[in-house]
Amino acid sequence: MKKRNNRFLAGTLAGLMMLTMLPVTALAAQEGADDDAASDTSNNIVNVVSDGENGQQAVNNNVNIAANGGNENTQKSADDSSGDTENVQESADDSNGGSDDTAAANQQEGEVGGSGNDNAPVTPPAAEFTAKIDGKKEYGSLEEAIAEADDGDTIEVGKDITVGADGLTINGKGNLTIKSAEGTEPTITLNGLGMYFNETNVTFQNIKVVEEGVSDNPIHSGNTTNLFDDGILTFDNSTLVLNGVGEGSKRHGMFLYQSSDMYVTNNSQIIISGFNQADVSGIYIDASEHDEKEEPIHNTIEVSNSSAIKITDCKWNGMTVNPTDIKIDGHSTIDISDCGKNGGRGGFGCYYGSVEISDYSSLITDNNVGRSWGAFIRGVSVDSTSSLSACGNTAYGIEIGDKLGDQSKFATGSTVMLNNNGKAGLLVYTSGGYWYGNVKIEEGAKFTASGNANGIEILPEGILDMQDGTVTLNHSNSYGGGLYNRGGTAKISGKAEIYNNHADIAGDDIYSNSFDKNKVTYNPSLTFAPVGDGWILDDCKEEHPIVGWYHDGKEKRWKGDGEGDAYYADEYTVGKEAVSDALALKAAHGQLCSVTYEVTGDIPSDAGAVPAAAKVKKGGSYTVAPVQTTSQSRYTFSGWRINGVGDVVTEIKDIQRDVKLIGVWTRRSSGGG
Repeated sequence: MKKRNNRFLAGTLAGLMMLTMLPVTALAAQEGADDDAASDTSNNIVNVVSDGENGQQAVNNNVNIAANGGNENTQKSADDSSGDTENVQESADDSNGGSDDTAAANQQEGEVGGSGNDNAPVTPPAAEFTAKIDGKKEYGSLEEAIAEADDGDTIEVGKDITVGADGLTINGKGNLTIKSAEGTEPTITLNGLGMYFNETNVTFQNIKVVEEGVSDNPIHSGNTTNLFDDGILTFDNSTLVLNGVGEGSKRHGMFLYQSSDMYVTNNSQIIISGFNQADVSGIYIDASEHDEKEEPIHNTIEVSNSSAIKITDCKWNGMTVNPTDIKIDGHSTIDISDCGKNGGRGGFGCYYGSVEISDYSSLITDNNVGRSWGAFIRGVSVDSTSSLSACGNTAYGIEIGDKLGDQSKFATGSTVMLNNNGKAGLLVYTSGGYWYGNVKIEEGAKFTASGNANGIEILPEGILDMQDGTVTLNHSNSYGGGLYNRGGTAKISGKAEIYNNHADIAGDDIYSNSFDKNKVTYNPSLTFAPVGDGWILDDCKEEHPIVGWYHDGKEKRWKGDGEGDAYYADEYTVGKEAVSDALALKAAHGQLCSVTYEVTGDIPSDAGAVPAAAKVKKGGSYTVAPVQTTSQSRYTFSGWRINGVGDVVTEIKDIQRDVKLIGVWTRRSSGGG
């Protein structure tokens, strides 16, 4: 009996050895890929011009791609006739039955055998595999599975794999899903060529794709390492990591060509860096070869359900997507930083498209180093739960162009931060009869533009409706540190705060003037409100209140703290009608009068502190502090009298000098009846 069990175990071990001896495909690593071997692309320049001072361009790479996918790589078919992939188990012949019945291979340790068939056989672990189609036929490589896949198939990947040096080509497969096998978390690595998908909707599901230093795509076209042509690319609970080859990267990270769209959903991530040479971007979309139409076809990118796109260290932009409509929704983020390298534009270029940010989502384009912007967007909307940030960029924070008749909107409750940029935080952009910047900041929006050259700049025919927000601590080397309106329309409501800005030439807080362009004069329109309560001027050694709008022109700058001939404070009276005249204004003060308080007499212990002193505009009015009170019935307070005499006052009108208000406490004696 003992010998029979030994023979059974020997047969089982032989079968397991067969499982471990599957054929291994050698993977050739491409070395020294010659970037210059790819077909050159010409640059088709689209002018994005603000004015004579700030010339801006959006570059589209013309791509020559054959209608049928160009030089498509032919995939080799896998030979699945090998019996090595089959798990053949050898059965022992049990002629006696009873307690000596045959035991299963890999019997669990410690299992107690009983009479009859109590020892049930245990299924061995499933054999590891590289790829399967619809859970059936196995393949030795992902490329082999792709070559045999049909429309609607699902390819399961069972382990970490490295794709061959020729990269991944998927051509004309209709709809194809590449996913992880159940119970696995595989990574697909490419380090030779990247991906080329043509006329196929590809979904990556529950899987990770990593590219390290990929030099080109399989058909060497499009000036990109990954080319997706006429298909939908979906990442579902998946990750794509594209690491360019740094200083030698002269290709885009990924190019969505023609009518290709991309969906990033269900906790997916796209992480791109290192595409920083030859006017390339991390993600690129180009409309130059769409069918000629009055309004070009718009591509789509959606980032949803707690997903993210993060791009760093790219040249032209982190994303140049043109024209594309982008939706960021459901706790999702697009985050672009440190782009615009080596003379590039900046972070995000969506020149002809729109961005919709909703359901606790955000667009972040901070700390980009290009010569133009953190973001240029034709139209943008931010809902009440979401945010937009364009801070710390070397040029503009965000430029908004809009389409004629459309309007970009920052909704009540939204958070918009445009701070510490080298040029204006917000540029309301117009140009070429195509961009008509029209931006609305709703009441209740948490909008800030601080630490920039100009807080907000409006180009000719641009429109700003600012109902709320704070524009402060900006410093221009020319005009309009807070608001620089160059022939546009600005409507500034009472809840918007524009103060404590500075300009080297004129108009610390507001500069509104006509602008000549192409022999046409554009006159400004400015509607604004009186200054708000509680604004304190930062130009003064003491805390002086801001009490009005004052002229702050090139020839005569405001000097409300000056003495004698150095004093200049000419107040501007704000009206309700729009103003088309040139204006250079500062939220400031003129001569101020002091109002102080003094309390005398028998002061009760719970009388409270003496009211604080105040500064009041000369000729203005002042509401006196409430009278002091006590809980002790024997004490009475006289009320406030100017210099302690005359009638009790609750308001002082037309103040022309410093005023002291004196109140007297009296304690009544406790005499008997």
